Amino acid sequence: MSPDEWREQLLDSGARETPEQEARFLRLVEVMAGSVTPFVARTLLATFRAAPDVGTQERVCSVLAGAPVDTRVTAILEELPRLNGEAPEWAETLMGDLVEHDLLALKRHLHLADADTRLAVRVLLSRKRFCEMYPKAKSLQAYCH
Repeated sequence: MSPDEWREQLLDSGARETPEQEARFLRLVEVMAGSVTPFVARTLLATFRAAPDVGTQERVCSVLAGAPVDTRVTAILEELPRLNGEAPEWAETLMGDLVEHDLLALKRHLHLADADTRLAVRVLLSRKRFCEMYPKAKSLQAYCH
C-alpha cells in the first residue's frame, strides 16, 4: 500500500462508530509503528478530533511517541492551531507530553516556528489548567513572541 493509500484509508476509517471500524483504524495505525516519517506523523495527527474515540487515539499517541523527536515536535506544532480549535483537550495532552519529555526540542522548534504556531502556543499557555498541569510550560513564553 502506498503512503497516499494508507493516508486515505486511515482518514476514511476515522469515524470509528463500530467495533469493525475501530479495529480497522487501529490496524492502520499499527502498520506505521516504528516507521513514523513526517508525512505519517502529520497524517496521524489529522485523526485527532473532539469526538469520542473509544480509546483509539491513545494508540496513535503511542505510535507518535516512537517517532524521532524532531519529527514528532514539528508535526504537533504544525497541527496545534487546528487542534486548539477542534480538539483542545488533545492539544493540551500532546503539547503537555512534549513539555514533559522533549522541552529542549520544543523550544528549539518554537524558536523557528511561524507566527500562527507561536500564537497557538500562547493560546495554550493562557489556559490556567494547562499551566497547572505542566508547570514547565511557562518557560515557553519567551519562545512565543
